[in-house]
Amino acid sequence: MIRSYLKTVWRNFVRNKLFSFINLIGLSVGIAAVLLIGIYFQNELSYDNFHKNKDSLYRVGFEFFNTGKSLGKSPVFTPPFGADAQREFPEIQSFCRISEHHEVFITKGENKIKSSNICFADSTFFKLFSFKLHSGNPVNVLKQPYSIVLTKSLAEKLFGNENAVGKTVRLDGENDYMVTGIADAAPDNSQISYEALISFSTLYKDPAKYAMDWNGGNQYITYLKLNDPANAASLEKKFPAFLWKNINSLYEKSGLKVIAMLQPLHDVHLKYDEDSENTRTNLYVFGVVALLILIISCVNYVNLTTAQASSRFKEIGVRKVLGALKKQIIQQFLGESILMTFFAFILSIVIVFTALPLYEQILGKPMLLSVGGVLFLFVVALLVILVVGVGAGSYLAFYLSSLNAQKTLKTATTKSKHSGFRKGLIVVQFAITTVLMTCTLIVNLQLHYTKNKSLGFDKNHIIAIPLVGDKTKMEAYVLKQQLTGLADVESVSTVSAIPHDGITNNGFVPEGDTKVMIIHQLDADDDLLKTFRFSMIAGNYFSKDRPTDADGYVINETLAKTLGWIEPIGKTISRNGSHKVIGVMKDFIFSSLHDRIGPLIITNHAWQNRFDYLAVRYKSNSPASLLSQIKNKWQNTVADVPFEYWFLDEAYNNLYKNEERFQRIFFYFSVLSIILSLAGIFGLVTLTIQQRTKEIGIRKILGARVIDIVKLTTRSYLLLILAASAIAVPFAWYYMNSWLQDFAFRIRLSWWMFVIAGIITLMIALITVSVQTMKAAKGNPVKSLRTE
Repeated sequence: MIRSYLKTVWRNFVRNKLFSFINLIGLSVGIAAVLLIGIYFQNELSYDNFHKNKDSLYRVGFEFFNTGKSLGKSPVFTPPFGADAQREFPEIQSFCRISEHHEVFITKGENKIKSSNICFADSTFFKLFSFKLHSGNPVNVLKQPYSIVLTKSLAEKLFGNENAVGKTVRLDGENDYMVTGIADAAPDNSQISYEALISFSTLYKDPAKYAMDWNGGNQYITYLKLNDPANAASLEKKFPAFLWKNINSLYEKSGLKVIAMLQPLHDVHLKYDEDSENTRTNLYVFGVVALLILIISCVNYVNLTTAQASSRFKEIGVRKVLGALKKQIIQQFLGESILMTFFAFILSIVIVFTALPLYEQILGKPMLLSVGGVLFLFVVALLVILVVGVGAGSYLAFYLSSLNAQKTLKTATTKSKHSGFRKGLIVVQFAITTVLMTCTLIVNLQLHYTKNKSLGFDKNHIIAIPLVGDKTKMEAYVLKQQLTGLADVESVSTVSAIPHDGITNNGFVPEGDTKVMIIHQLDADDDLLKTFRFSMIAGNYFSKDRPTDADGYVINETLAKTLGWIEPIGKTISRNGSHKVIGVMKDFIFSSLHDRIGPLIITNHAWQNRFDYLAVRYKSNSPASLLSQIKNKWQNTVADVPFEYWFLDEAYNNLYKNEERFQRIFFYFSVLSIILSLAGIFGLVTLTIQQRTKEIGIRKILGARVIDIVKLTTRSYLLLILAASAIAVPFAWYYMNSWLQDFAFRIRLSWWMFVIAGIITLMIALITVSVQTMKAAKGNPVKSLRTE
């Protein structure tokens, strides 16, 4: 039977090469889109599943409140939580604390390497997690202070082919650390990452720098291993009393409160991570877009096969006269459809492997395929073949099997009674294309808006230089003086943060209140205003000419409005003493356009008088020469620390990488949907013209012009595409309006955006129809009639 189906499929393919090619390519592309999305889904769902104890591992998440209002959720908290919780709750078998990533310079001899992925970790790290340790004992490799475990790749950069274990490296030109182990880097599907791990006990050796009690900084992520995962819910219910005893009771009067929750490790990536919402959105969008592409491919297949159905009437009639049952006719056409889909699947595998490098580039990550992942894709492929093969072939199979044998033998061709069905499919096809086209246009407009919106200061011509390590921070003033004297430098400022990706929060008590208010805090010197070109709307900024200013605060407009201060100058805000407001700065955007401008306080002094960045405003349009001069000054002052820098305007643009992925995904899939839709409509027009060759010849003999024949053909398609555009508008508006809600600063949706997308789709389709029709209309009518 399969052999018979193969023969029939091959004969039909050879007899109708153009239409068969369109069907094959269309289905292949649609299936390839689903497989590519399947690979992405498999990768995202595989996060942290490689740990042996994955079902018993939990990350502790925290939510912070101020006077009952949530300040947000975070996995970082003070150091004692894990150790104290294990002592108090028998449900906890073990715990591990991991610090936030640190940016450090690692030195070994002449080798100096910058790493932004260095963490402090408890000695239980390699017992809780299934990361591979090549050298060292997993029990004590991180036990002693000043111990460090390097990844294999980092060890090779520092030591070459030497055995690194037992040797020392220096961090930030200050302390030496003993290499006690070599480990593999964390796989790409791990939400825990590291390039080197330092023993957590090291932190206790420097109490002046690291506060390790319940009042310490929120910089540490705590992981717990439970004896029985079934106890997770009951354990979580005990946390409120535990936190009340250790920290919440101390801050009750100030209105601050924290709650803790257990987050299963294998769910962190998709549910609890900082970027989880974007990840889930990507999964949803990519999945829907791939499904839409597959639908367009199936529409092409159904339309072209049903349009060609009349050419097989006699075949069906003969089969029925020879005794074929309706069931056998249905089996035949479903079998042919499934075989065509299978051939398309084989071709789609080639497309997937060809497109994979570009796909990985768009997603910004490699796609890993485990044995389980391959099996998952195999199941997906099998389902796609069956669903598409049966779904796309069902209509044709049931339609042809229901035809009367005598009629099919008497009539070689007939006008299909099902042209309305095909028209409906064309509407669906172009509605999908128009939705994708509209989304592409709106995403482009929002991206253009985000990159060109005024931020409240001038982000151009600013070089940000991180001051890594205490030694470098102590030389900040000296470096500033040296750079200020360079000819191409307009201004230099020392700051605690560069406005672009958020500014830290701290607790303050405004005048007339007793509750702590969480406010963003930026520490900066007297030249901040000049360097960033901020604007003041009231009072003054800090100045050396007014020494008393140094103890005051400058606030932004949002803070003044939040506090209801009409005349804020002279008001006081308390934190480690009372500080007068000396000025109000015009609001500026210090994070991405996703976030509203929050309340901000600017102080004139940093913690322990150590700023984290130098901000350099330069004059010329080509800073290459200046960078060379800055590097020389840097090396003369802090030779142990390599010179690093970045440009502020580029940093702001990098905040929208996920939106750029959206842009590219929509662009590529929009182009793909247009190509597939046009291929389908091209095939339909070609087939229609073949079936109406006699009619076209007679019309020309009776005096019809080429333009009249073109109008006759395009009129019906014009109406169908206009209907598709009308249907597409509410869907595109709903989705894009939802997407834009994630931006605090966004464009407004307007009618012309949807009209432009509709017009582009309409024009491309009509040009395709018109060109194909004109070829037939310009033919010799006598030849057309002879052919008939």
